[in-house]
Amino acid sequence: MVLVAALAGVVGYLLAAPDDEPPAAIPADLSSQQPAPERVTVTAAPAPSASPPEASTTVTPVGDRGNTTVGDLGLPIPLTRPACDGRGIVVLYLAVTPGDYAQEIASALEQYPGASYLRTDMACPSLRQRDENGNIIYAVYRPSGYSKQELCSDVRSAGSTAYGRWLDTTSDPSVLVTC
Repeated sequence: MVLVAALAGVVGYLLAAPDDEPPAAIPADLSSQQPAPERVTVTAAPAPSASPPEASTTVTPVGDRGNTTVGDLGLPIPLTRPACDGRGIVVLYLAVTPGDYAQEIASALEQYPGASYLRTDMACPSLRQRDENGNIIYAVYRPSGYSKQELCSDVRSAGSTAYGRWLDTTSDPSVLVTC
């Protein structure tokens, strides 16, 4: 667009110039004339607080019924991506069979009212990212507290097949929380 405007200006000048004056020189390569780069101001984000996370940490739904996103199974309860802030979760059910994820997770959410679900490879690195066959893992879970005592109490209340995990960036995903 700039090139066209510049060329139009030069042609207009040449046509309007008196016959007794020699025409001005036309640059050989108008494309080499680049506009000056814009100035961009970057503001640094504030440093994270060193205080411990509050107990009211919320889980962010990734999609809703009318607007699914990557990983969301289109269920009435949307996929969540909880913060990797050190909170514990009680894992109630895992689905690892491609093609059956939606049905399995819907059934588990019905069995565990108030529970949420996540996709482990889209969550914290403290969760195992794939199963031994390379399949993605969906987990139905309930949030717990930030202490081992709180987490273990919630695991015991959930039943014999439940187990605990930490949502953080440092815990080994191959090691379960022992209660």
